[in-house]
Amino acid sequence: MKLICAFLIIFLCVEQHVQGKPLPQNERKVMVEGQVVGMQVGEISLEDVVDNPIEYDGQSYAMELTKDSKFHIEIPLGKLSSAYLTYGEESAEILLAPGDKLSITIKPDTLLFAGKGADRNILIRQAEESGLSLSQFYAFYQSDTIWSPDSYLKWATHLRQERLNYLSEYSNSLRLSQEFKDLFKADTEAAYYSGLGLFQSYYQEKKGSEVNIDWSATYVQSGNVEEYQNDAFVNSSYYIYMLNNALYFEASEIQQLHPEIDTPAAIMIVLKDSLSGRSREYVLTQYIIDQLDENTYDEETIALFDEIATEDITKQIIDKQLNKRGENLKLIGKPMNKAFYNTLLLDPHGKEVKLGEVIDSMKGQVVYLDMWSITCGPCIKAMPYAKILREKLSKLPVEFVYITVDDTEGIGWDVIQEHTQQSKAIYAFKNGYKSQLHQYLKINWVPNYIIFDKQGLLIDFAAEGPSAEVVEKAIPIEIRLRELAAK
Repeated sequence: MKLICAFLIIFLCVEQHVQGKPLPQNERKVMVEGQVVGMQVGEISLEDVVDNPIEYDGQSYAMELTKDSKFHIEIPLGKLSSAYLTYGEESAEILLAPGDKLSITIKPDTLLFAGKGADRNILIRQAEESGLSLSQFYAFYQSDTIWSPDSYLKWATHLRQERLNYLSEYSNSLRLSQEFKDLFKADTEAAYYSGLGLFQSYYQEKKGSEVNIDWSATYVQSGNVEEYQNDAFVNSSYYIYMLNNALYFEASEIQQLHPEIDTPAAIMIVLKDSLSGRSREYVLTQYIIDQLDENTYDEETIALFDEIATEDITKQIIDKQLNKRGENLKLIGKPMNKAFYNTLLLDPHGKEVKLGEVIDSMKGQVVYLDMWSITCGPCIKAMPYAKILREKLSKLPVEFVYITVDDTEGIGWDVIQEHTQQSKAIYAFKNGYKSQLHQYLKINWVPNYIIFDKQGLLIDFAAEGPSAEVVEKAIPIEIRLRELAAK
């Protein structure tokens, strides 16, 4: 479920600039400049500059505004990459490629592009303004009514064709590289199929598991990994995400037929039997990242990667992730480092407080920290179970702390209290996902759970969350918290 939360904030990703040929060093950079017109903006930045289709987080670059509201920056870049141009409270996706000299005029109601790299951004912007953005494949999440399977299928099929028609219509008037056009098509196809898969889960959840739904062949196909894997699509983050979802879906079907097989074993079966080529290598890389994010190191999975990996990009990503995991593991059993301690929070009165100060005030108690968001379905779904867990441990020295990544001015503390079902120990990260803790641990998703022991030492930065089984039995996190409380 974390993948869904996390993925919906990500859009177009990587395009190979020159197939098979490394770019000259002097071309491995991008220049972005422009001016803000007709609005007051405190700062401008390029956020989440991602140069591969596998990872979720990227680099950030701040740009200083001159007195006449102009900005200029040069950044290193080896491949076509997505980024978010952030200005004030607004943010817009842009695409950057090596050698770009992109000029952007920021106005209250639009962005104007000029220079090298403008055409692809004009196309994306116009597609978004025409209601043809990739996010529209997931519009059912924001709908006030529950779409029927037939109505969503018709909508998604129409949207897919309209995006392809749009690309064809503007290909002659805009200077678009063939690599970009291929990526646009790949993103469209992948978003279409991932939308079908996500809609099935959404619809089943809304209607209840007791409702028997006769899904059409098109929906059934969306869950079959072998049906639509295409190595030509691996530069699309949507394609990798779609296959990753299908990986879990097919693994769950294996478990339904063979309950004795656990999830990791079922996933390995799919990876070995249903996937192949570059698609398998890229999806396996993302699966390993997900495991490491959960503080899980599986030797069999790593061994499979070592056996099949052929591309530098996947090898570099795994090396980086393993090194980061090693750094994070060094934090276990230690007092909070500066990044943790100095992470700024806001309390319900708007008072600024450091995370370290909060944990210090609770010494003598085990702290179970829940990082969440009101827009995160799994976060909200887990809240009632967290309350039951809290009640079961009420006589023990265990403190539940809730910290949202949301802007509290936008949602209000009354809503936060309603969801957490407690009025104390509730906070908000002052800088959201940009907090020092998030940046240090490279966490850009929710929910995430952290445990500190009675002495304020870090025990786990990716702990288990509460689940429905807490009603009937002692779940793993309950057992763990009881053991820590008894020490």
